[in-house]
Amino acid sequence: MSTAKNPEEPTKAITKTEAKGEEAPRPAIEVGKPGGGLIPQTFDQLYRLSAIMAKSGMMPKGLERPEQIFVALEYGLELGLSPMAAVQNIAVIGGRPTIWGDAALGLVRASGLCESHVEEAIHAPDGAVVGYRVTSKRKGEPTATVREFTEADARKAKLWGKAGPWTEYSSRMLQMRARSWALRDAFPDVLKGLSVYEEAQDIELVPGPISAEEKTSALKDRLIELKQRAVVDAKPVITLAEPREEPADPETDEELTLFSDDYSGGSHDK
Repeated sequence: MSTAKNPEEPTKAITKTEAKGEEAPRPAIEVGKPGGGLIPQTFDQLYRLSAIMAKSGMMPKGLERPEQIFVALEYGLELGLSPMAAVQNIAVIGGRPTIWGDAALGLVRASGLCESHVEEAIHAPDGAVVGYRVTSKRKGEPTATVREFTEADARKAKLWGKAGPWTEYSSRMLQMRARSWALRDAFPDVLKGLSVYEEAQDIELVPGPISAEEKTSALKDRLIELKQRAVVDAKPVITLAEPREEPADPETDEELTLFSDDYSGGSHDK
């Protein structure tokens, strides 16, 4: 049987690793899709990237520590965001990760599940924007999801006139609230249960019940703090004595001289 190769068939260079029958080593951090940046493939790679980002000093508020960045990156990877897009579009509100409204809409449109998405301003007779209506149609669904958020809704929720975005960008906030409701109701699987940042920032978080373990831990921390304060308070403190007033003679109401100015160690002159 002839083993001669076709001279027209291109030859492939064989690396030393392939010659030994070994698998080529995987790069520490692989390059993802075009525009996707570096995509970590293992736990260690993800943590290394988180540590680098933390040291850069360029992370948003709430994502300063490697552990916080690690969680944000993991959420981003599950949603389909690259690491850099994750830290820019995932924000922490009350200890919970949320996603910015623009990123939420981008993920829904990129998912291939959105048939149409329309956002319409609701105008008053004088032309002022008093609300937004968002219609989001999911493929395969018989009807679209329609959600509205108006100035009346904002007043009822005590948001209208609130210092910050509700005063400076009220129209935009109405739009983001309507968008949040529509996307969360129509595409919960795409958003993985994440709330939209523009909505979550207005929610007043109520602390839940405290467990016995948490109470014990808090009590121990308080006792340690009190002990540390006691050690500091126990240190001798040298203070300057206040100048003493000379007592007065009860009969003459004149000040008595207890110490002579020319005292030299002997007895006082009488």
